[in-house]
Amino acid sequence: MTLASYSFLSALFLFREHTHRQMTFGREVATRRSAATLTHENRKYSSMHFRETSAEDAQSMVDGIRLITPAKGESVILPWIGYGTYRLGEKQALDATLEAIRCGYRAIDTAFIYGGEKTEALVGQAIRKAIDEKIIQSREEMFVTTKHWRKYHGYDASLQCLKLSLKRLAMEYVDLWLMHWPGPAYNTMNRKNEDVEKDPFFYATTAPEEMADLRAETWRAMEDAYRQGLCRSIGVSNMSIKQLQKLKESAKIWPPAVNQVEVHPLHPQDELLDYCHQEGIVVQAYASLGGQDTGKQIFAQLLGEKVTKKQKCSLLDASLVIELASQLKATPAQTLLRWGLERNCVQIPKTTSKSRMLENAATLSICITDEQVERLKKDLRSNVIKNNPDADVNEITRLCWRRDPLRHLDFD
Repeated sequence: MTLASYSFLSALFLFREHTHRQMTFGREVATRRSAATLTHENRKYSSMHFRETSAEDAQSMVDGIRLITPAKGESVILPWIGYGTYRLGEKQALDATLEAIRCGYRAIDTAFIYGGEKTEALVGQAIRKAIDEKIIQSREEMFVTTKHWRKYHGYDASLQCLKLSLKRLAMEYVDLWLMHWPGPAYNTMNRKNEDVEKDPFFYATTAPEEMADLRAETWRAMEDAYRQGLCRSIGVSNMSIKQLQKLKESAKIWPPAVNQVEVHPLHPQDELLDYCHQEGIVVQAYASLGGQDTGKQIFAQLLGEKVTKKQKCSLLDASLVIELASQLKATPAQTLLRWGLERNCVQIPKTTSKSRMLENAATLSICITDEQVERLKKDLRSNVIKNNPDADVNEITRLCWRRDPLRHLDFD
């Protein structure tokens, strides 16, 4: 597919008539709503800018999945493909986010901690600039996600964290607020790695056995932030089944609208996806293209491929991915993104390249069969097991947070 094709498809996305279409999530739990009878009396929201569809039927960057929220009659729709801002440089965060909006992206994913706590402000600037340039008419045309940071666990600290995020974004509310990490409660920006290597809880203000209670307090603050209209929906990130089950015991608002986790063919998270879908939790995948935390030597080890210093080696370069991409008449990136969409996972790829932004958006025009989805996962995982027979396959295929000792901890 040529760049001209991507541009043509992008233009179609931008100007397609958005007729409303009713759909189901494919599971009866998607129609469940929380027993809570909360309403947002102090704020009026509109989803006229977004359209609810299945991942298979999505044709535009405003097509998305309906999130479960307590407010009766409120429609919160998360676009199937959004734009991620992890590890963007200071200038990139502004320029690339604005370019993504020009390319038709209407969902932006950011976080309190991104860019040394500078990215949120730049995302807000990009959206305001898009309004000034009349790319969009209002902030309501954008779906903005940000994330609470683990330094701010607890009730009061969590509300402080959101207020800081809103101040940086220069917004009155976000569309989705996520608990970024299940614990522990300290800021890894101010630590000595050698101390954490010896004891990952060295700087923590809370003992491991108390983390579940602290998480519950964080969630209580998020529930209140929702009631106050500071966020249209609340969710979690990087949470396991056990952590979700524990949180459910004390939650007044359930389920979380979203669980944002690492999902790709090497790390498919089948059990977690099944649990989330049963509970009515939408799974949003990060690192769908392999992420940025893993070097080519690790990929070479996982995939059993020999590489020279000049050769690339990533999930995008895996021979099985390239083979399937050829069959689909797609790029490797589109193949991986479509693989995730077919499993009902919302995608948030990041790039600073306009051509790749258009390429990723054009994923919606790609068709993939259930058999191809299953084969890519099965064959890639089989390769990993073959090349790493003594390793824990679920652990070594986690491509993110690789240098963070906290990734090994069990916060249950």
